[in-house]
Amino acid sequence: MDLVLSVFAILVGAVICIWLEFVVPSHGILALCFLLLCMAALVLSLFVSVDFAALTVIILLIIIPTAGWCGFRYYPRSPIARRIFLRGQQPPILATSELKNFINKEGVAGSVLRPSGVCTIENQRLACVSENAQIEAGQKVRVIGVSGNYLIVQPIA
Repeated sequence: MDLVLSVFAILVGAVICIWLEFVVPSHGILALCFLLLCMAALVLSLFVSVDFAALTVIILLIIIPTAGWCGFRYYPRSPIARRIFLRGQQPPILATSELKNFINKEGVAGSVLRPSGVCTIENQRLACVSENAQIEAGQKVRVIGVSGNYLIVQPIA
């Protein structure tokens, strides 16, 4: 009976490891722990009986795909994915001749510019580069030039 509880405890630990793999940046170490715990549960279940080992295999055939499905479903909303994937609307790419119309105009930094980011100038979200310093989101900026498809901005004191 103790072995049966140990097998189920190991399976619970395996499920926790695979869930943490999608939440914590472990570079695959937790996934490896998941696989090792699954194998340990299977080997340990063989010491109970062959029927219990077959039941463990069936449980693993349910746990593994379900854990993978839940992980990939949750991953885009995880803290790691939110740092990796871009969100929101991308600023339009305007021609250099159109961008020159914004020189000497004022606007507001829509994101932190370190050195590049997005600014709202004349109700348009535009890709910008700070002249030489980090500019915090919400700070007022002035366009001083154009570089490629970016406006060069500096903070207004």
